[in-house]
Amino acid sequence: DETELINLCEKHFGQLKAGAKTVRGLDFKPQQLTEKIVTLSPEKYNRSIYSVARVLPPLDMKTGVYWRIFAAMLSRGMTSPLFKAIREDRGLAYNIGVHRRTYTDVALFGISVSTQFKNMDEIDTIVWDVLPKVLEDEARFNEMKHSITQSATYAEFTVGGLVDDAVNDVADYGRVVTLDEYLTLLNDMTHADLKSYIKPLIQKDDYLTIRVDCDRKE
Repeated sequence: DETELINLCEKHFGQLKAGAKTVRGLDFKPQQLTEKIVTLSPEKYNRSIYSVARVLPPLDMKTGVYWRIFAAMLSRGMTSPLFKAIREDRGLAYNIGVHRRTYTDVALFGISVSTQFKNMDEIDTIVWDVLPKVLEDEARFNEMKHSITQSATYAEFTVGGLVDDAVNDVADYGRVVTLDEYLTLLNDMTHADLKSYIKPLIQKDDYLTIRVDCDRKE
């Protein structure tokens, strides 16, 4: 039931608090993950969800940008690789999300797919086929790097937006990051840099998969 879902989230992620400096002694080795696939059937949810995620070491600005680019490579645009492989080519999903979260001493990366429960084995296969292929795609890397650069360069900044960005910077990195610093870092980043950092962190055995089954049988 719903309590089971809440308890599972508390068990794996309950100690994560944005902006809170804590010492949890977290170990990011794969063998720490004792449960690899969990299936739940909460009555109050009305759509089945496939979700795969992992905890990451704390991110600095550079590694945070790595994850931003990789997430964009996977999901940005209606013809993104994940969207195309899962929804456009096979019609297996309602929507697809790639998520990254940064906290003071830990980070999260995950993928969620709103789908029918019967499709989840196939979706799992597609996800783990697409991730390494997208990482190797230098053209997609260059496309997303350019897109993110353009978005930052030509964005319409408001006072409120700048304050929000500054608050987020302090929460994520302990200081305010200037636009020039961010763009310089982005410009200097290479596809080889991205692959070297991301590849060890997208190994299937390191991820927890949650399958929420809400398909109702008549």
